[in-house]
Amino acid sequence: FAGTNPNILDFGNVFGNESKQRKFKIRNCSVFPIDYKIVPVKLLCSNFNGMEVFSISPQEASIPEGESLTVIAAFTPDHEQNNVFEAQFKIDVPNQLGEHYIFMSGHCWDMPIYMFGGEKEARDKVNDPLALPGSGLKLKR
Repeated sequence: FAGTNPNILDFGNVFGNESKQRKFKIRNCSVFPIDYKIVPVKLLCSNFNGMEVFSISPQEASIPEGESLTVIAAFTPDHEQNNVFEAQFKIDVPNQLGEHYIFMSGHCWDMPIYMFGGEKEARDKVNDPLALPGSGLKLKR
């Protein structure tokens, strides 16, 4: 069993109630088919809606000898928090030599925030996506 490459999945920054996915492969290097299960070892946070922040699909399957299977991991937080969301999963294969883990992390923000600096003339030249066309008004948060 070759494990995963890479075994650290960093999802980066995501807005609340949005999802980001990463793919990885599990490769069977043996001459026999293997069955695997991906089980959570450490889940530090959950969503307010009761759903898991990190999910994996398929969580279990059989991989023929010498073949690979693509697995999709998703990061779907529903709220911002001060720290990074983190989780650890174990790839459990009967009779395996050694243990294989996947570590996941991601950060969630409730809303986008941006700032302009510098001279007023330079700021006025920026195309503001919150400007109302033809009105000369700009929305602020």
